[in-house]
Amino acid sequence: MPVACWNYLCPRFAPVNNVHHNIKNLRTKLAVPFAFEIITAACWSIWKVRNDYIFNRVQPSLYRCRRIFIEEMNLVFHRAKRKSHVGLKDWIDSFL
Repeated sequence: MPVACWNYLCPRFAPVNNVHHNIKNLRTKLAVPFAFEIITAACWSIWKVRNDYIFNRVQPSLYRCRRIFIEEMNLVFHRAKRKSHVGLKDWIDSFL
């Protein structure tokens, strides 16, 4: 499920065993100024889905991960400074 979530966000991303290389590759492949926010929201979404499975026995799914991700990115959009969110709303809307 985590790999499916990453493939949904960045289809050209191929994870390796090094976290630092993965973050660097994601930032390069996403090629947007808010790549770190995307990576953070994706990690948080995966974390929440896994916790729901462990503690609440909610079956993990790509749909749930996507829904949480979009909710988190909308929160990021509302917290962002106006000048730094150019293109962010369009990027979020492309995933709806």
